[in-house]
Amino acid sequence: MAEGFITRRGVTTGAQPLGTTGGTITEITDGGVDYRVHTFTSSGTFEVTAGEGEVEYLVVAGGGSGGVDVGAGAGAGGLLTGTAQVSPSSNTVTVGLGGPKRPGGADDGPGSDGEDSSFLGVIALGGSGGTGWSDTALPSGNSNYSGGSGAGQSASNTQVNSVGVGTGTAGQGNDGGAAIIRYAGGGGGAVAAGQTGSDVTGGTGGLGFTTTIDGSTKYYAGGGTGGWDVSGGSSISGSPGSNNGVAKVGNSQSPEAACLPNTGHGGHGSNTNNEDSGAGGSGIVIIRYVI
Repeated sequence: MAEGFITRRGVTTGAQPLGTTGGTITEITDGGVDYRVHTFTSSGTFEVTAGEGEVEYLVVAGGGSGGVDVGAGAGAGGLLTGTAQVSPSSNTVTVGLGGPKRPGGADDGPGSDGEDSSFLGVIALGGSGGTGWSDTALPSGNSNYSGGSGAGQSASNTQVNSVGVGTGTAGQGNDGGAAIIRYAGGGGGAVAAGQTGSDVTGGTGGLGFTTTIDGSTKYYAGGGTGGWDVSGGSSISGSPGSNNGVAKVGNSQSPEAACLPNTGHGGHGSNTNNEDSGAGGSGIVIIRYVI
């Protein structure tokens, strides 16, 4: 380290502290330490105008959307945290969109994958969209039903979908949950796999990740809950579980609500035909450093 510089919590400070622009800038105190925080809710540029040092980052990809008609819960967007050394430079920040809802009137098909998010060569992969009913089609462009987190398995009133359970990416997310007849599995989350469907509920989405990187407690990248065959007379005896921050529709044939933006959550699978699945939440990139 150059003479005349000191290190404070891993950040090099001295005659020329970090100068930065980009995103929404706030200053916070977390654990007794003061930080400057750059929050990107859409793509942009993180510019280092002066100095060099270490930054912390959170990169969350867009979540997938659920499948239709006993549709699988979608996988959450991949989530990555870490630190990086920066010096004067212009750095592209990409924030991925969530998968759009699957219109129920289209068919019993799959949702869509979320888009990737990236910063400084760190790439979080979009969450996998969920399949629907016994339709074995995969989300567009997805050859192996995987993503940052994998979607759950869908079902019909006579069988589970032969596509199986979606696969998460190690270090970014988790696998989806399996289905049973009439009850689909939940999508994987950043912290845990999606749950298997049961006659109590469709499989609940896997747990997401909680952080205070921007100074307040936030929850990201939870999986979507699987749907069930309401039209075939199946019901649930418990609450329709949800780990994506949006309530799952109960014993009704109604559209699923979209996930909140900039969460990376995976969308819910719809319960029955002709009803929309839940859209995935868009991603987010947050960068901070000690001031």
